[in-house]
Amino acid sequence: GAVGLVVASFVETSMGVEKFWPVAFQLMALVPILSVILMFLFVAEPKREGVAEAAPAGISARRVADIWIKPVMSFVGNYGVRIGIILLMLIFLFKVGEAFLGRMSIIFYKEVGFSKNDIALYSKGFGTLALCAFAVIGSIINARYGLYRGLLIGGIAMASTNLLFAALAYHPAEWLFAFAVVTDQFTTAMSTVALVAFLSQLCDRAYAATQYAAFASIGNFSRTTLAVFSGVMVDSLGGNWALFFVLTTLMVLPSLALLVYIRKDIAALMEGKTTKVI
Repeated sequence: GAVGLVVASFVETSMGVEKFWPVAFQLMALVPILSVILMFLFVAEPKREGVAEAAPAGISARRVADIWIKPVMSFVGNYGVRIGIILLMLIFLFKVGEAFLGRMSIIFYKEVGFSKNDIALYSKGFGTLALCAFAVIGSIINARYGLYRGLLIGGIAMASTNLLFAALAYHPAEWLFAFAVVTDQFTTAMSTVALVAFLSQLCDRAYAATQYAAFASIGNFSRTTLAVFSGVMVDSLGGNWALFFVLTTLMVLPSLALLVYIRKDIAALMEGKTTKVI
């Protein structure tokens, strides 16, 4: 993302191209092409020591049961219907506020006056590096305080960080932009690590792949469906970006309330886990 914005800015300013995005994308397309050429020239094909047997064709009732029905029955059997529904709602809602912010962030940066170079440097450059670095810190926090506290702390921090963007709407200073982006990436990394660890602990080892894929899909579904209305929301607020970011902060609260509500149930259900939960 950072490279694309820098290339677009270079094409627009240095090359004087009015319709700079098509040219920028054409230049960016050369990167994977050159990568493939270099791979063919310098990377040798690994030796094959054996050929795996093909899986039997067709879908049997037993296969459907193993892939879909048994994992669902295992989840309901482990947590019950009430706690199971609450857990799924928590997963669905946890990242909604962050998704609304992420959908509109680039548009917001441009509207308050930041250039493509600024966005590339702080949001896509420093922000991405901070995300990778802070993921390690997030894992340490979860190991120290447990998955429940890590998820709760991460959720509160993630929601609170959105208020920095509300302040940025009133005072679009470059230092505040950098601080907001880096802080947001830190809390995003911390909450994401906590959520991934929490979901992993929810899974039954016998059906871990299917259950984790289902949990991740539920979380992604909320971010890819509800967040599409972020632009409509900004327009309905009359372009009031500060209020928009305050509302994205409030969107996290229902999932945190659900997490607090089932705290004792989680402690009882996950008793004996090797990972510190509560």
